Amino acid sequence: CQNCHGSTLANNAPMSLVTHTQISLFASSISSRINKSANDSQLMPPSGPKLSVEDIATIDTWITEGKLNN
Repeated sequence: CQNCHGSTLANNAPMSLVTHTQISLFASSISSRINKSANDSQLMPPSGPKLSVEDIATIDTWITEGKLNN
């Protein structure tokens, strides 16, 4: 995520995802985008491989468990 959503935005990324607060604000959008099918134009990341099933599960679990800062 940091390649585009870092402190300096790149590739028309609309928001920075550096701090816990920033990530928490966009958590539902992040989950929606990483769970898209591989041929969906809104899938994140837009290039390179799709996140692994394990990585997606970790993010979704973090969200459902209250987006803890740990």
